[in-house]
Amino acid sequence: MGQTLEFLTRTLVAILNDNFDVEIEVEALVIREDRKTLGQLIGLLKSHADIDDVGASILKQALVKRNYIAHEFYIKNNYLFTDLEHRNKVYQTLVEDTKTMALGTALMSGFVEGFCEALAIDKSKVLVKQSI
Repeated sequence: MGQTLEFLTRTLVAILNDNFDVEIEVEALVIREDRKTLGQLIGLLKSHADIDDVGASILKQALVKRNYIAHEFYIKNNYLFTDLEHRNKVYQTLVEDTKTMALGTALMSGFVEGFCEALAIDKSKVLVKQSI
């Protein structure tokens, strides 16, 4: 789920950067969790697409959860997996975080599809910047 959300985020950023007069730094969204960059992305979506504060909050929370799971979750919770009681609590939190990411992934997918349709973009031709 996290990888799908990241890929869709990178795809949407590539579409926005290529078709509007912007330069969103995708690494700030999926590596550093830069709120300024996330705010820039949400601002662009509000000006060029139909996203309200609820949608913006879903997207923000999904990216926050994705970044936490990808960069911190296992480091901070590794020792908890040795204890059954703590493991169950950590697992339940992970399940809830995954639901949050699923909502954001669905929303991001809708934006990618919508922009591709509105701008007559072939998704297979979008150059997505990937980190190595």
